[in-house]
Order: sequence, then structure tokens, then C-alpha cells
Amino acid sequence: MDREPVIEFVVEDKDILEALKRFGVTRLAILNSDAVIYRYPEHADVTDLKALVSSALAIIGGTEPWLALKRDSRSIVIFKTSDRVFVIEGEINLADYDAVVMLSRLLL
Repeated sequence: MDREPVIEFVVEDKDILEALKRFGVTRLAILNSDAVIYRYPEHADVTDLKALVSSALAIIGGTEPWLALKRDSRSIVIFKTSDRVFVIEGEINLADYDAVVMLSRLLL
């Protein structure tokens, strides 16, 4: 049986963040419980994003993979993995939400 070649490539955080910026992301926070373990921009105040998480987790519950909120041009995308919660803010088009979630997962 012939095996297809495996193509490996390395993507750094700065490359992922640049792609997220092209999708309209302006701020991002990754939380582990209440602790912020990653933020973009690096020194951004994400207190308001953390506050959104508690309300959103009550809505998401254990069944939904992610939640998107939109008001005017501002979007907030919240999703969780087994041990982390991602909160993304920006002017993100509805059609790009899946790509933004996928790229964000690559950060950790």
C-alpha cells in the first residue's frame, strides 16, 4: 500500500494572530478557570471579556461548542475546549466565525 507523504509545517503565534487580525479580531483572551493564560494584544485589558464568559457559559452549557454574539459591527465569539474558554472580539463577518474558532485553537 502506497503511503501519501506527510507535509509538516510550523506556524508561530504571530502568524496566527496576523491571520486573525485579517478576519477582524481586535482582542482575544484564553481563560483557564478565572485565570487569563493568553491575551491579545499582549497587555490588553480583558476584564470585560472575562465578565461575558460567566454569562455565556450559562447559555452554552455542556452541549454547544461555541456562541457568537453580534451587536452592530462588534462580534464576540466564545467557545470552550475541555479545560479552556476562548473569548474573541472584533468586527468579524458571520461567514468567518468557523475560521476564527479554528485559528484560535492553534494558539495553545
